[in-house]
Amino acid sequence: MAMKNTKIICCLAAFLMVALACNKNEEAPEREITQAEEVVFNAEIEHLAQPRTTTGTDAYGILSTNWNADDRIGLFAKASGENIASNLQYKVLESGPSSAFAPVSEPVSWKDGSATHSFYAYCPYTETASLESVPFTIPAVQTQSGASDASHIASADLLFASAADLTMSQTVRLAFKHSIAVLEIDLSTSFSDLSLSSINATFADGKMAGDCIMNLSDGSISGFSESSVTLNLSSPVTLDETVKKFYLAIAPGHAGQELTLELVIGGNSVIYKKTPSMGILAGQKAVLPISVTPPRRASGIREAGKTLLWSKNLSDISGISNPANVNGLAFSKGNLLLSEVGNTAPVYLDALTGVKKGTMDVSAMTSAQSNTNYYATSDDTGNILFCTLWKQPSSSVVETIYKAASVTETPVSFNATKTVSSKSIAGWKFSVSGSIDSNAIISMPMFADGYGTLYLLCWQVSGGKLINGNWFTNLGTMTRSNYPTYSDAIYAGYGKYADIFFTTFEKNSVDSNRYLYRYTCTDNSTSSGTFSVAEKIANPVNVHENAVDFITFNNASYVATTISHPFSYNVSGANTVRMFDVTGGDFTKPVSLCGSNVFALGSASTQNVNSYADVLFHKSDDGNYLYVYLLFAANQVACFRYDCFAD
Repeated sequence: MAMKNTKIICCLAAFLMVALACNKNEEAPEREITQAEEVVFNAEIEHLAQPRTTTGTDAYGILSTNWNADDRIGLFAKASGENIASNLQYKVLESGPSSAFAPVSEPVSWKDGSATHSFYAYCPYTETASLESVPFTIPAVQTQSGASDASHIASADLLFASAADLTMSQTVRLAFKHSIAVLEIDLSTSFSDLSLSSINATFADGKMAGDCIMNLSDGSISGFSESSVTLNLSSPVTLDETVKKFYLAIAPGHAGQELTLELVIGGNSVIYKKTPSMGILAGQKAVLPISVTPPRRASGIREAGKTLLWSKNLSDISGISNPANVNGLAFSKGNLLLSEVGNTAPVYLDALTGVKKGTMDVSAMTSAQSNTNYYATSDDTGNILFCTLWKQPSSSVVETIYKAASVTETPVSFNATKTVSSKSIAGWKFSVSGSIDSNAIISMPMFADGYGTLYLLCWQVSGGKLINGNWFTNLGTMTRSNYPTYSDAIYAGYGKYADIFFTTFEKNSVDSNRYLYRYTCTDNSTSSGTFSVAEKIANPVNVHENAVDFITFNNASYVATTISHPFSYNVSGANTVRMFDVTGGDFTKPVSLCGSNVFALGSASTQNVNSYADVLFHKSDDGNYLYVYLLFAANQVACFRYDCFAD
């Protein structure tokens, strides 16, 4: 087709309208026309009167088209409803946005001065066309020669025009419109060695391309039987930080329909989804910028991608009253809160950079032990929870859980309370599995009955409401030592009978060592269930393993636990965090995280006298990154990041 030579140039900037008005110097001159004389035409390619824009990442621009000399046009004409020309072939005389065109052989002529004339035209010319049926095809498979090359778009487009109710005294100006829309995919990446070979685009309405029929009399189009468009590259394009553009000719429409883009990179697929709010009109292009990440592995993290993002000395962070009293971590909306015993204005940092951002006012909390706040943690959606007990009470007191939706809100009671007797200890650590906005389990180790029996003091949240005041889950009998408070537990799910990961410095009554445990429910016929040890791994050193966290990330499960000590000297194997891939249910797959005595040193100036330590998982909203935050009181707080990209 002659149309293959027509140049289609997409706008280079989002929200930019390119208006190609007719150039008067290029028009055929006005002249007196007599009966049966040839009709003189001037053709331009019309653009929308106004640009279409949306907020967000979508940007709609206008498709810009120039004629090439000798492009072929099909022409139909009627005079007072009577056909006077049927698919006559004309040719464009000049290259540019506007041109006169002339007949290849037979011209169309005016019928007479009393008739009103209507003209219909299309490009590229095809011999089989009729006024109600002009065939064209938007290919389901397209090929782009290289990055930012739009030359392949022209062959998919059908230009059409009409002019009605004209008399012999007028020059016929035909403003041609586009029948296609264009997707411009703008790709860039901060990663290396990403080689793009193809892009597949699918709208949920399933009308993307295929054989079509244009009815010139009313401008309607039928067809579009292909549900997707694949853009192949003549040779793979290496992506980098410079934006590279890729163009797909598609059927117009798709307002409110989800778009799925599949990028084939190095033989693997990366999927992106987007729902344009307005759709894409014919003659428009939609610009979709994407920062490309590598393809994901089927499950789990890429250990080789481990990165230490930042680490900070607690003594260097202003607002911390006593670095030795910093004992907990909570993540909320991009902030990392450092809970400090008794500090009514704990510090929070930027979670990605470690830079201090402010302090949180927790002075509204009250405690029976004149402590205000003891320990803080967070749930899956960034709610911050505090507890108020911090030592063995001399008489019965009430443990209270407070909550705040962010670091800028004032904590309020969550109505999760429990009276703790003088023979019990609770609240040094607690954990949340799930989100208190929907479904969650809050679990707090509690030593009772003269410290001999270990319970989990638990609260259940369903539909954002506390539905179970509290219950006890018996985890067995522990032998009392000097440090009965160094324990933590978390449910590996939102249900009452999910597995429980538990760590403690206490010795089990039947074991000679201290362990990280996985408990499983063996009988759920009771309100709290019956749990027994399913797996365990010994603490490598005789120091405190006293914080634990659990997360499911990229189809795999992970648990991490801290190892700390209160001494003024270093202990080999201590001051570290142990991490395991527990997808298989056991502790046989350790994950490399950090060495011992790296973020904490036993010395007179950095002595962690309370052996406070914490570990916290968080995953990015896009699911590409797993963050591990670790804390050692009197020493440092740090952040590691893993990704789940294929090697």
